[in-house]
Amino acid sequence: MLVGRVLLVQGLSGQAEYTEKLSVGDFLYYQTDNKKVICQVTSLSVLPLKGLHGTFKILDSVANPPKVWDNLYLFQREFEGHLTVGVTAKGEPVKFRVNPFFRHVLVGGKTTAGKTHLQIVIHEEFLDCGVPSIVIDTQGEFIHLNQFNSAAIVVEDMRFSDLLSHLRAKHTVVFNLQGLSNQSKTRLCYEILSELLTAKERDYKEAENDLRLLQIPPVIVDIDETEIYAPERTRRSMNKDCRDTLIDVAKRGGKVGLGLIVNSQRMPGLHYDVRSQCNSALIFHITDTGSRTVLSQLPYITSFDLNRIKDLPQGQCIATGELVPHPLHILVRDIKTPRAKNLDFEGMLGLPQIPKQELTVTDNEKELEKALSLTKDEKGISYKYLRSLYPIRKVPIHGECIVIPERYFKPDWKNTLEIQGCKVIHCLDMPGGSVYLVRKKTAKENTTEIQFPQTSTLIRGDAIQ
Repeated sequence: MLVGRVLLVQGLSGQAEYTEKLSVGDFLYYQTDNKKVICQVTSLSVLPLKGLHGTFKILDSVANPPKVWDNLYLFQREFEGHLTVGVTAKGEPVKFRVNPFFRHVLVGGKTTAGKTHLQIVIHEEFLDCGVPSIVIDTQGEFIHLNQFNSAAIVVEDMRFSDLLSHLRAKHTVVFNLQGLSNQSKTRLCYEILSELLTAKERDYKEAENDLRLLQIPPVIVDIDETEIYAPERTRRSMNKDCRDTLIDVAKRGGKVGLGLIVNSQRMPGLHYDVRSQCNSALIFHITDTGSRTVLSQLPYITSFDLNRIKDLPQGQCIATGELVPHPLHILVRDIKTPRAKNLDFEGMLGLPQIPKQELTVTDNEKELEKALSLTKDEKGISYKYLRSLYPIRKVPIHGECIVIPERYFKPDWKNTLEIQGCKVIHCLDMPGGSVYLVRKKTAKENTTEIQFPQTSTLIRGDAIQ
């Protein structure tokens, strides 16, 4: 579907005018050399007498940039894969293929952001699809996978011959290392990885790379809190052999069907040679400067994604790299496995339960639809009028705002409200769906307001060389 045309191009960024209603983060494409090149909407604004304008970022750094007046089309996303992990902000199911996991996946984010939850979801899908895997369970959070599927085996230690038997049967083997010292954990991890890598390489050699003669199937190893096993700076008490073996698996494992899922709370703490070998990433909420600096060095993460990562709610992540055709905002589905740990510490302490307040609009839908069907000519839109329709809610980061569902918000309201001294924010991540937040601008925002770049001088296509 045609949604706009290009007005200006500077490097990998550009400006465009749009004929259809879009949202920040939507994916578009233009055609060059008989190829579709994907780009992403990074900002939107309604200009007087010009309509909807905005900026976009080209996601393919190698492709030729568009020309002025080139058409932009809405990119229709189709996810073909084996592992259903969640949905997009628009409710489209997200499926991952298995092959990218053998080129290693990095999972990052702050504590309780949802990293382990996503890893459990992935292993549930592995069990349903029959993908053999090993989990180095550092904190005992995967121990209930056997209640989801009997093909999951939970052990504290196992002979390597027995481990190979389970892998041939396409089982998931969870090594529960909870309660052990870090030195014991690294020793066990080293023994598992070193024997497995040696066995896989021997298997390929004996089969002379004939896949029909292989005795050990492709295996994915998930290592929780990987910075313990491969720290950037090795402490004296740590097992250096474990770090070196993990680096070897990261470098050579993908060639013999041995993939890694590495999990880290702080990216700088994970050894460079491990994280640099990951060709995909699943990033949750991160705010510390060190981790954001490390992420900015990865070739498949854009500056737009970095800005979104710092505001991600719990349970939502940005997927990028070979797992997806373009960076993707994912709402991770619920796990089917019973949770191993209870994080309701108020309940454990016997404190009275407080109902969770969700940011949703509960007013009468018919009355709202009738009130908001009025055009600006019939009834002037103002902060005071919208406040009479919606209660003011306290929203994290943004403060006290009027919350308006996207389906009721009209494009021309944004410019009108901003002229009246209001700040309008399009937010995709609310529990009630995509909404617009409206609040009064602060004194600082009024004095340092950034103006949208003007494009009135772009009359002909030859204005830009």
